This record gives sequence, structure tokens and C-alpha cells, in this order.
Amino acid sequence: LSGVIEEERGEACFENLCKLYVGMTRPRQGLYLFSDKPKEKSTSLNYLRLLNSTLGKPSADVAEKTAESFPSMPENLELRQSSGSPDWFAGREAKSTEGDETKNALFRAEDLPSSPFPDLATARPSGHGGDSKSGESLFGERRDRALDLGTEVHALFEKIEWLEAETAARAFLASIEEEASTEAIVHLKRALEDDEVRKVFVQPEEETEIWREKNFSMLLDGKMVNGTFDRVVLRLDSAGNWSKAEIIDFKTDRGVEDEDGLLAASERHRPQQELYRKALSRLTRLPEESISLVLLFTNGPRLCQLST
Repeated sequence: LSGVIEEERGEACFENLCKLYVGMTRPRQGLYLFSDKPKEKSTSLNYLRLLNSTLGKPSADVAEKTAESFPSMPENLELRQSSGSPDWFAGREAKSTEGDETKNALFRAEDLPSSPFPDLATARPSGHGGDSKSGESLFGERRDRALDLGTEVHALFEKIEWLEAETAARAFLASIEEEASTEAIVHLKRALEDDEVRKVFVQPEEETEIWREKNFSMLLDGKMVNGTFDRVVLRLDSAGNWSKAEIIDFKTDRGVEDEDGLLAASERHRPQQELYRKALSRLTRLPEESISLVLLFTNGPRLCQLST
């Protein structure tokens, strides 16, 4: 039970940190973060202790000035983080004669403090490159169906660690018949019944580490790039260190049955895959040239290895 408790405590900490990030990145005028005083004899590794030990305490001058601006703050709370001028609202209120004016004053650009952190644009690897798209492909019912199918197919592939033989593939397909739509099962069955595709899921002779549906974020050219590896197979050398890797990305694209369609689809996804390679290289410190890229198209099915 202690392992379960520790896992749930970790998940709760992560959820609280996500909320804290939102709260600390939204203020426009000033930020004042207070927390309960930790119990002196407590050694519990909880969220509050993590927060207090990480942020520490502000200087005495900052704490004193903030206390003056927040005289009704309960005594059991301590200031943990402060930015901006604590009396910004009082100054604005004094200049205003009407309540509405005071409210509007909160959002005047000239009052905004300059932030030490840049505003980062965000992007997803799947949004890089590619031709212009029609409105229907972006917002229409066909896109909704494609997204639903892609989500289902990815969820099914995520269940696979290794399939050592054709009989293992058939057993796996039989075990998931009730877990997804008929169309998603057809895509998976079509792929796993293909001899070449099935080799992707046969465990190599050397030691490996496998990632399935692993999320990542990285700063690239001033943008925060967020993405998800569908499947990564990391090969280990005799010392147990990563030596090379293979990124396998699942696609449910149509029109890849012939060579021209396969080439067009592969090039369309190349920018996304190159970003995946950069991300994995940073995470593992493997050189990019030792990371191969494989696209598995469930329509067809077809395998395509992108050249460097």
C-alpha cells in the first residue's frame, strides 16, 4: 500500500504544480504567493513542503512591505514569492474618482511590469511544415472522424510492448476486439498481419528500452514545442548506455497505397519527424544521426524509413 500511496501523492503534487504554474503566469500587475507555515516536526514529503523548500523566503524588506499592504493576512501564512509593487492598486485607486475607472485602470498597458521571462510562442511538431489545407480538412466532420480514428489506433498500439510471433499478434488482436471501433481494429489487424510491419514489434536481440506515447516539451528557436512520441526503441550497449534509437510514428493517412502517395505522405510528415529527432537527441544526448525515423502507415499497410 505504501507504493500506491506514494504514487497518488506524486500525482497530487503534479496536479497542484500545474495549477500553480497557471496561477503564477497570469498576474498582470503583481504576484504575491503565500503558503501555510510548515509544521516544525513534520517530515512528510507533501506538496506544501516541496513548495516551501523550493521557493524559500523573500528578503525581510520585501516581506515587511508586503505585510503593510496586506494587513489582514492571517498569521499562519508566510510570503513565499513576490513581484511587482504591493501598493499598485492603492495608487491607482487614489487617482480615480469612479469605481468603473478604478476597475478599468487594472488593465492599462502602461502599468504592466516588464517580465524577466519572455513570452514563448508554443507549437506542436504536427503543426510544422505542410501545404495549405481546406476549411473542411481543418474543421469539418471528416477531420473529426480522422482524429477519432487516429486516437483509437494510437491507444491500441500503445498496448503493444513486443509481439514475438504471428501467433502472439493474433492473440493480441483477439484480446482487444471489444475495446475499439471496428474501423480501428481493421487498421490494427491489417498492420499486424503484414510480415514487414510485424517485424517492428519483434524485440531485438540486444538489450532495449521502449517508450510508448511519451510526451515531451522543448525550447527550440524561441518557441516551446510540445509533442508525443508514439513509440521509441532505445538500443543499449554492453555497458547499459543508450547507443542508438528508432522513432516509430503511426499514421492513418489515406492514399498511401501506391509509391507516389507514400512519398507525398512521407514528405508531408518529415518536418514533424525531424523535430521528434531533435527532441529525442536532446533527451538522450544521442547524436541525431544515430536516431532513425520510421513511419508506419496503417492504410496499405506501408512502412517508410525517412533518410537523413
